[in-house]
Amino acid sequence: SRCNKWEKAHRVATEHMTQAEVAMLYITQAHRLESSGKYKEAERLYVMVHEPDLAINMHKKGRRYDDMIRLVTSYRKDLLTETHLHLAQQLETEGNFKLAEKHYAEAQDWGSAVNMYRANDLWDDAVRVAKLHGGVNASKKVAYAWAVSLGGEAGAKLLTKFGLVEQAIDYATESGSFDHAFQLANASKKEKLPE
Repeated sequence: SRCNKWEKAHRVATEHMTQAEVAMLYITQAHRLESSGKYKEAERLYVMVHEPDLAINMHKKGRRYDDMIRLVTSYRKDLLTETHLHLAQQLETEGNFKLAEKHYAEAQDWGSAVNMYRANDLWDDAVRVAKLHGGVNASKKVAYAWAVSLGGEAGAKLLTKFGLVEQAIDYATESGSFDHAFQLANASKKEKLPE
């Protein structure tokens, strides 16, 4: 197979050339393979001469993020979280929210995924991510923020849908948002209104 030939060639080359010469030869050949779309073979050559960063960068340029993450996991584990975050931010900027969410979650930064969805008015997704990664209380906070952003009757209906009206009224009262508490009570819980 082609892989076996490269391994034999590598043995012969290391016997007759300096390590730097072997590396240059393999990197040059890997660039050729990369240019012709033979990424697995190019990756193998980069790794063979201890240049995994070149392979990681090749996959990044080609948007083969799973291969990129696989190599970062194997060769640059200390940069894994940072890599996931960087990818998530890039994908968010490009509008690829589902994939951005995946990488935010892998980086243990689900809060950024929630904020991404909120900023893009994708509240259902924000609530889903908060519940999945932060639990029921986190999802309630997001639902409350959603209701506040809607305001009035629409916000009250949303809180009713999530079963959060009473908690929201109490929360608004405790935090000094009396107007908001009054609006909520007026729209959905008349019994909470003062006489």
